[in-house]
Amino acid sequence: MDALDRRLLAALQDGFPLDERPYARLAERLGLDPSHEADLHRRALRLLDDGTLRRIGPSFDSRRLGYEPTLAAVRVPPERVALAAQVVNRYSEITHNYQRSGSPWSLWFTVIARSPQRQQTILADIRRDLDLADDDMMVLPVLHLYKIDVRFPTSPDNPATPTPPSPHDVPK
Repeated sequence: MDALDRRLLAALQDGFPLDERPYARLAERLGLDPSHEADLHRRALRLLDDGTLRRIGPSFDSRRLGYEPTLAAVRVPPERVALAAQVVNRYSEITHNYQRSGSPWSLWFTVIARSPQRQQTILADIRRDLDLADDDMMVLPVLHLYKIDVRFPTSPDNPATPTPPSPHDVPK
């Protein structure tokens, strides 16, 4: 990963341009000529392929769209965390998961399902597939949304502070 990859990652965190030529707009945002769009697109695809990026896509207010979000955690021994992550990752309704060290709840994940019934089915399937006791899964329904955005540092030069979008990022 070179410096331009890191700059691209930082720019992607600040929003993907809604434009016919989004990578040309990203090039402009990075101070490059728009002719660099093919190179930036190739770089983004490589970062997706190597797992640096999980996806490039929109973020929606799931509750306003009628989805049921919840936070869940499972308690599994350290040697089963990778298996638990594989089981959890089978579901497109699980938007992300992360391991917590130093906590008895070793894997946390967010389920955003179209209905409470689908949410319960997913959680029951995970419980079954991991052979979890009832008290080895904790489900915390979302009552209030506190955090809506996060930026990850991509280099010492980028401390992960959001930058304002360019005028090209907003559709006309």
